[in-house]
Amino acid sequence: MNIPFLSSIALVMLAVAAWSGWLLELNHRRPAFMRRIGITQIRPVLQMHIDFILTSVTIIAVDFVVSDRPGWITGLLAYGAVINPLLFLPLAFEGRGLNSVPRQAAMFSSFGALSIDFTALAIYALA
Repeated sequence: MNIPFLSSIALVMLAVAAWSGWLLELNHRRPAFMRRIGITQIRPVLQMHIDFILTSVTIIAVDFVVSDRPGWITGLLAYGAVINPLLFLPLAFEGRGLNSVPRQAAMFSSFGALSIDFTALAIYALA
């Protein structure tokens, strides 16, 4: 089976989304356990869960519709698509590390990657 690189990443992201759903269920059934493991806010987990699903479906569509795109676009899309949802996770732990330089760099670089990437895809598709 020859699945394109970007779609392979998207399938892994869907698997992560499926597993993160268990955290949502645990929060519903065992909120004390969630607090014991340090998760005090469930909304960021929900946001991460949804973002992984929506982003993975989006990049599968991009992989199908613009399959002959330049490699640098694929790289930026893969980076932004994986990092963006993960940035919600620190918010679940009372925002620990929220203002750290590495997190801020990851946030700006992943948002920047996606902004540049989707713009480049649109220009490439229209050219």
